[in-house]
Amino acid sequence: ALFMAPAMPDICGALETPDKKIGERYTRWFDENLASKYPPHLFPADECYFLRCAMLHQGITSDRKAKTHPWFMEPPPNGGSIHCNIFSVGVGPPTIQLQIDRFCNDVAQAVDDWALKVASKSDIQRRINELLVIHPPSALRGLM
Repeated sequence: ALFMAPAMPDICGALETPDKKIGERYTRWFDENLASKYPPHLFPADECYFLRCAMLHQGITSDRKAKTHPWFMEPPPNGGSIHCNIFSVGVGPPTIQLQIDRFCNDVAQAVDDWALKVASKSDIQRRINELLVIHPPSALRGLM
């Protein structure tokens, strides 16, 4: 889920505006559908896009090209919340702390809300129908 969450604005952005450049459609989708969950001075669209690129292409975030804060991803604690906190770790900019389950749920909810918003747009629905479909093993029986 942690690797899919930052990829979802890319997928949804491509479904909605396939003619735009990747970074442009990603940040537009994030701004329109997810930005309200995150303070723009802490976790703006281009920061989430960098997180997506770093995680999906290298699996690391130590080669920082981001313009704002480093991230610290946390599993859910036993009770309470540690999401969207800022703290300082040594020298350098403050770090934003994201709670993995909250981040993933925020993205999932934004995707669900977006899907309802574009449900009547036939061009987007056609592209959605072209997405990868995972079939259960029993589906192969009908093809043999």
